[in-house]
Formats: sequence, C-alpha cells, structure tokens
Amino acid sequence: MTHFAVGFSGLAQIVQCPGSLKLCATVPEETTEDAIQGTAAHWFAMEAASGRIHEWNTQAAPNGIMVTREMCEGAKLWASVVSPYAMMEIPLPDEYIHETCGGTPDAFIFDMIEHHLRVWEYKFGHGYVEEFENQQLIAQAHAASEMLGLEWTDPNLKITMTVVQPRCYSADPVRSWTVSAPHLIPYITNIRSAVAFAHLATPPTTTGRECLNCLARHECGTLQR
Repeated sequence: MTHFAVGFSGLAQIVQCPGSLKLCATVPEETTEDAIQGTAAHWFAMEAASGRIHEWNTQAAPNGIMVTREMCEGAKLWASVVSPYAMMEIPLPDEYIHETCGGTPDAFIFDMIEHHLRVWEYKFGHGYVEEFENQQLIAQAHAASEMLGLEWTDPNLKITMTVVQPRCYSADPVRSWTVSAPHLIPYITNIRSAVAFAHLATPPTTTGRECLNCLARHECGTLQR
C-alpha cells in the first residue's frame, strides 16, 4: 500500500495541532486489537462492495483475523450504499496540500450528468465520526477532483461526503454532507496552511479533542501543562 508522510486520515489532528506531525513521528505506532479488527472489517467491506464476496460465512481476512457477524453486517451496509461503479482504494496524492500529502479514499465516483462528486469513507469503530467539516473527506474530495480535472471554483460542481459507520449506535449509520465545491475552498486552504506550519522547524502544538487519539499525547509538553 502506498504510504504518504502526511496522510489524509491524520489531517484533522494536524489542523488542530500542526506540531503533532513531528511529535508523532518520534513515537512507535500502536497496534491495538481494535485496529487489527478494523483492518479485517475494512478489507471485508471493500471486497463485498467490489462483488468479490459470494458466501457470507466465516473466513479469514489477509491479516489472519476471522470475519465476524458484525463485519458481515457492516460490509452488507457498505455494499448497499456505495455505487457499484465507484473507484475504490486508489492511492491519490494531493500536492496542492503538500508534496508529501496523500491517501487512499475508500470509494469515490463522479456523475458527469449531475456534475456531482461523491466520496465515501468506511469506519468500523464505535466512536462517532462527524461527516460535517470532516478534514479527511474534504482532502479526499480535493484529491479526487484533482485527478478528475474538476475545478473547485465551479459553483455547479456538487460534492457529497459520506461516512458509513455501522457500529456507531448513537447516530444514523450513514451520514452525508453535501455542498457546492467553492464552499470547500476555505477548508482546503486551511488544511494546506496547517500542513505548512507542521513543517516549520518548531511547529506550534495546540490542545483540543484530537489529543484523545494522538500517539504523542504522553510526550507533549503543551498537553501536560
């Protein structure tokens, strides 16, 4: 899998705290049971949406984890939501944000008739993931637009960003945010600025809700104060 030093999935943390990029680079990445289960669930969902799952029974994911009933139910939901014609798990760089920035959107598709870009992200965890102003989805939409040659200055270009989260029981499992492309320009500009700050010699650190899942939270002097 293509690796980007500045991944789309970490942009919310960088926007809050530019200094977290360098701090996290000094800390070994945690491998939790939830992360391992999530990797297996994610693989199964992508396989299902791609039409490669024909028997919904017990089987092992590539990482050796057995597919559970919850994973099957989540995969069925994902496959029912995502367009069968969507492009899935294509690594996309976004050099507008930064030369080292990129990621792999779970799925996206552009409807030429409706002039509508749709981006989907699958989340297997229980913790609520906000679709509104989601930095990861915004960056994914921007990278997909760059690949497709779409202009964000076009007021007729519509973008829908969707979180599919089957195990978040406090909210609807499928949640979308739809805006015109120009509406997102300030967001992508802010992301670009935050990543630029992150590459300063001494980038600033700022506390906030992203600290909860930051790998470097125990090393951060700002948080300890």
